[in-house]
Amino acid sequence: NRLFPGVDVRLLTLKTNFYIPFFDLVLTFMGMCDASRDSCNAILGDTEEPKSLCLVLGGAKESLEANPGVVKLYLKSRKGFVKVALENGASLVPVFGFGENE
Repeated sequence: NRLFPGVDVRLLTLKTNFYIPFFDLVLTFMGMCDASRDSCNAILGDTEEPKSLCLVLGGAKESLEANPGVVKLYLKSRKGFVKVALENGASLVPVFGFGENE
């Protein structure tokens, strides 16, 4: 809230995480949402309060193939988030974490 006053940031996670008893409550209390297209549209479509999404693209697939000194990105088949942003008039801010596999 200090860095971006008035912007509600929502971290997105796999929808399956919300099927785990009690863990779904923890995620909800933390303000997290599932990373489905419907959730993204609902969050970005709220015109009363500005909202921002935090989406980690590689997710489980990239984490399972993480090796020291090698970076594998899976972006070619993951373009739906760009379409959702364009449909809702949202800006995209790409971020890359260096040294995560070291």
